Amino acid sequence: MKTDVYSHYLGHTNQFGFWLTKPHWDNYVAQVLKIIGIKEGESVLPTEHPKVIALLLDKRTNEIEEIVELAEPEKPDYIKLNQDFAPNYILPEAIKKVLNVA
Repeated sequence: MKTDVYSHYLGHTNQFGFWLTKPHWDNYVAQVLKIIGIKEGESVLPTEHPKVIALLLDKRTNEIEEIVELAEPEKPDYIKLNQDFAPNYILPEAIKKVLNVA
């Protein structure tokens, strides 16, 4: 079912960690890591549109591409996936540099 990220969060018992995709994301999925200003378990009010941080995964390689702020999380075109993905956790060089682990 397509809906906004916040509705998927509420439907996931107000827990982070669920996986999403969009129709035009062909080979990518995103795992919601954080909704800024919301503690896990708290509700998001319908009038709020906080930023959503997600891990972007390439399904072809199971590699993490980057950690991103989702564009327009209030738009009703996100699809919650009822499966878990197992990233291989090989971090991209750009993320390693930010974390100073390169």
